[in-house]
Amino acid sequence: MESWLKVALVFSVATGVNLVEATPIFQNIQDAKSIALAIGVYNSQANRNSIFKLLEADPLYRLDESVQQMTFRIKETVCQKSERQSMEECDFKDDGLVKTCLAYFSQQEPHLSGLTCHTVTQKSCMDTSNI
Repeated sequence: MESWLKVALVFSVATGVNLVEATPIFQNIQDAKSIALAIGVYNSQANRNSIFKLLEADPLYRLDESVQQMTFRIKETVCQKSERQSMEECDFKDDGLVKTCLAYFSQQEPHLSGLTCHTVTQKSCMDTSNI
């Protein structure tokens, strides 16, 4: 459990500023940390050797005062989990898998309370390959 937090923290520190600059939908650094946490969890739990990183994100949606929801897309990179490279050094694979993810966060900390990712197929259909 502690290892995915470290991965998320490293990812957040390494790419947090870039996420905020490249994706203006983040209202504050907390939103960037939340999505970095979700991607870190996905990468640590997915049954793939490749690392995925943020491709694009939709605006944050608040379900109520304590829960927020975010939909985002991640894409497979050329980096492998075993390589321990900085996310900035990981280019997207030309033919890499794209996944649409839905994450739920509580307002205290960037607490991830749910994450589901589905592979996006070329026909714009969804394959239910959950983590």
